[in-house]
Amino acid sequence: IPDVDFTDYWITNEDGATHLFPEQDRISFMALGEYTFSGEMNITPYFEVLYNKRETYADSLGATVGIEVPGTNPYNICNPDGFGQDCGLAFDAYTNDPGYTDDFQAQFGGFCLSIGLTIEQCRYSTFFGFVGPIGPSAIDAQVGIKGDRNFVESEVDQLRIVGGIRGDLPQISIGSLDNWSFDLSYVFSDGTGTSLRQGVNEERLLYSLETSRFSVPGDTSSPIICGDNDGCVPVNMFAPSLYERLLDNDFATQAERDYLFSSRTFDTTYKQTLASFLMSGDIAELPAGSLAAAFGYEFRNDDIDSIPNDVARDGLLYGFFRDLGAVGEKDTKEWFVEVEAPLLANATAFKELTLNVSTRHTDDEFYGGAYTYSTKLAWRPVDSLLIKGTVGTSYRAPNLRENFLLGTSGFLTLFDPCVTPEAALALGVGGLEYDRAEDPRSDIVLQNCINAGADPENLGISTTGATFPSYGVEILRGVGQQSLREEKSDSFTAGFAWDQPFFSSFDLTIGATYYEVDIRDEIVTLGSQSSINSCYNDAEFDSPFCDNIDRDADGFIDEVRQAFLNRDALQTRGVDINLSFDWPTQVFGRAVDFSSDITFNRKLEFSDRFIPLEGDPSVDSDLGEFGLPEWEGQGIFRADVGDYRFTWSTRYLSSVSADQDLLDAWPFDNYVEGGSNT
Repeated sequence: IPDVDFTDYWITNEDGATHLFPEQDRISFMALGEYTFSGEMNITPYFEVLYNKRETYADSLGATVGIEVPGTNPYNICNPDGFGQDCGLAFDAYTNDPGYTDDFQAQFGGFCLSIGLTIEQCRYSTFFGFVGPIGPSAIDAQVGIKGDRNFVESEVDQLRIVGGIRGDLPQISIGSLDNWSFDLSYVFSDGTGTSLRQGVNEERLLYSLETSRFSVPGDTSSPIICGDNDGCVPVNMFAPSLYERLLDNDFATQAERDYLFSSRTFDTTYKQTLASFLMSGDIAELPAGSLAAAFGYEFRNDDIDSIPNDVARDGLLYGFFRDLGAVGEKDTKEWFVEVEAPLLANATAFKELTLNVSTRHTDDEFYGGAYTYSTKLAWRPVDSLLIKGTVGTSYRAPNLRENFLLGTSGFLTLFDPCVTPEAALALGVGGLEYDRAEDPRSDIVLQNCINAGADPENLGISTTGATFPSYGVEILRGVGQQSLREEKSDSFTAGFAWDQPFFSSFDLTIGATYYEVDIRDEIVTLGSQSSINSCYNDAEFDSPFCDNIDRDADGFIDEVRQAFLNRDALQTRGVDINLSFDWPTQVFGRAVDFSSDITFNRKLEFSDRFIPLEGDPSVDSDLGEFGLPEWEGQGIFRADVGDYRFTWSTRYLSSVSADQDLLDAWPFDNYVEGGSNT
């Protein structure tokens, strides 16, 4: 056991200041009520109000700022025309310092003697020479600044109001019509969230560093100014106060901090209005029971306003992404009908046979109307056994995020097929020349590059003849599209549930359900590299993915937007297994109730069908990969003793493995850890 904790002396230790768990303040309020008037209609108005507020404060480990300070900056330690010195001469002085020379000779003296040098000649300058004066030169500064991007404050307010009226309709108990009732309701939900994070404004920092100068040129005793009478404050990135610790340092003056620190704020409001009407009752009397029906109508309005300030929208905090927010609303109208018919009851091998049929029509503001249906059959040959099956369809219109999200930025290293490959360069009379015969790219790729404004014969060639087709590109993720199509699916299930009828001392229920689901026009976001590949390999030269790629005037890719789109289909099959057990008994004369719930899922298929713009669809099975084990289950075991409950739970996941394509592409990477070499 160590008698000293080194973290007590670690200059980056912030265990006493950072939050292990965010600090939260919560307020909740709920009220509900109803009143039934006298009369045969049992008219009952009702209401419900729910309000909660959550404030969260999180203080995390501080971040760092690493930035290049121009050689002309007066504070630059490598600016001999300012407060610094010539770093070339300083480096020569350092490598010729007697202490450095002694260390160099101690380490490399044997080598020097082996090549015929004396110990006195064994110096750094003997091998590498002198740098000499280099004048003002840029240098990187990296500092950790107190309060920079490490504290975030958020507040979420949610309000839900429900009002309605329900009652019976004895007036329409005519003939076989009976037991009719209605429910008319209105629901309003409002969720508002705000977040605040402060940090160094990268745009202001660059502006200050690049424009800082002496007010009197050449006079180092004159005040330092920056900008153009626009409030700019000169920032000294080499002030001693910034290097007292690795983190949690501060600028030399309050004016620098006030100028550089900006607030990144985000305000989001989501509102939903829902009005619904439902009627249900019996429409006929069958030999096995009542033929029941229900029908209704719903109107829903969804509205989102997610507004960033300019700091969040433009990604002005140092090293922080852009978030463009989301703005939009839409209406959805639905009507539905459901009928349940008891076909047989209390007959031989048919204790129960019930058919349920329902249909729904959904009319989305952007996607028009669509019908879905569901058919369910329940057969109980004996009281203890239920056999059931369903066949149906479903419909999902894109949500507000998929329609109206404006995107969040990030950076990825992507391969640009328009960069000239080194294999296509040959040494000619005038230097390196492009040789089409050696270019492995197709004519289709080259023409698509030209159409995009890139020169595939000269793009990316360095003075040494090397080319770098992979480079960092800004990515705008999750861009909503109003042109999306709705998702549609077909599903089938079949299963059973059995309650043991033999013993009254305990209850045991065993069930299993087989399911198949096929989703069409699945809404996905295609990866940035996939968008690039689809664009430049399009033989028709009009790929819609090209619209998501922006290039700078120099020809290089500047931004790729990962927009939502309908491209794929998803198929999944499997079996759900459930077991429930309850046994009330006595233990040492005390009542104890033992119970358990065990669930298992066996996936038989989980595959994506990718539908390219050209060619045959391809199927990729993800079953057995990370996140999709073939088997998974959970067991919960309980013992109730008086007012106490003891619970033990366990979870099982079968083995998983990485996609073989990933292993082939990155054989030395750790897939789970995200790229660490193992």
